[in-house]
Amino acid sequence: MRKHILSFVIACFVLSIQMAFSQAYKVGDKCEALIQNNWRTVKILAVTAGKSTTYEVAVIGVADKKGLTQTNFQVSTNQMRLAKQTTVSAASSSKATVEIPKSKEHLGRFDLYSGIPTLYIGHCIILGNGKYKVALVSDESNYESGDYIFNNETNSYDWETGLFHRNNWKGKLISKGGNSFRIEFNKATFAETN
Repeated sequence: MRKHILSFVIACFVLSIQMAFSQAYKVGDKCEALIQNNWRTVKILAVTAGKSTTYEVAVIGVADKKGLTQTNFQVSTNQMRLAKQTTVSAASSSKATVEIPKSKEHLGRFDLYSGIPTLYIGHCIILGNGKYKVALVSDESNYESGDYIFNNETNSYDWETGLFHRNNWKGKLISKGGNSFRIEFNKATFAETN
């Protein structure tokens, strides 16, 4: 009898640890979900009412050979995982990134990532002429504008106004090879070209 009670207590303890460390997703997060036997990148739209472990998600980039027509699905947490990110460890970052030549400002769209584990938080667009705009996942069609100066000596953006300035973020521009670039804001936040 004591064996059964002890086993029950241990099972409850293990289950409580699993629940404590299970992944919690938020509206706006990007992750991967198992849909029609394929892992697809999705954006979380809402938590299903009355079911805290079920989410309504929208498939990102739905064009495929199987003709997926529906783009919104309901998915439980056991069918979800963090999106695969290409992260570069501090030890290998000097080998993976290359200093770009002086005065080579890179314009265009960058996806924003932050946190540990790294999560997509929005995007920014470097417009040139000292202007940039930012949209966060909460409303990616609502942009906040800002001003910057590109420093040719340090290959970095100096944020004069806007979100990046208010957050006191740095703006080191690094080439990842080819036409791929990264802007490093701080230890946990960065932006990358697609």
